[in-house]
Amino acid sequence: MQRLNDLLHRAGILPGLVDATISPLYLVGGAVRDTLVQRPIHDLDLVTPDDPTPLARTLARHMGAKWFMLDQKRRQSRVLLPGQEGLTVDFAPFRASTLEADLRARDFTLNACALDLRRPLAFETLIDPLGGREDLARGILRACSPTVLKDDPLRLLRGVRYLLEFELTLDPASEGWLRQASPALSGIAGERRCS
Repeated sequence: MQRLNDLLHRAGILPGLVDATISPLYLVGGAVRDTLVQRPIHDLDLVTPDDPTPLARTLARHMGAKWFMLDQKRRQSRVLLPGQEGLTVDFAPFRASTLEADLRARDFTLNACALDLRRPLAFETLIDPLGGREDLARGILRACSPTVLKDDPLRLLRGVRYLLEFELTLDPASEGWLRQASPALSGIAGERRCS
């Protein structure tokens, strides 16, 4: 956790960005997962209940970084930090009405964990409503729900990548959901498959 804490300080997020907002600010997804398995972190995903655009622009100004919109409609943006070995910081509002609902709408439980950046970083403060940390420890890849794979078939390919990259086993229910959703793979645009 110390490595993550140091990275968040170097990126200007702790304490700077957290102090610049009154809104809750959470680190979610891959950076949390990679911290749990002690892997290098290449990007940070931050979510907030409000429009994060002003916060993202504040970080970019403070760090002399580049900022751009990823998806104007969804208010998702990215900051490319200079001198941080290609580290990016993505900002997004919650995908649902609460943080827990946002986490439940993610692809796999290993990505459905969060850390509240207003609290001291510690494994004990991990927000993990679906048991992603335990799934990782047990070597299991589990979809967050039967609908997440149907909602975005690209998640099927991502799941295969996670199985190989983290040497995981697919849980039986998720395997069934994956099989049911697999015909939709043919409808994914080629440029999305390569991202």
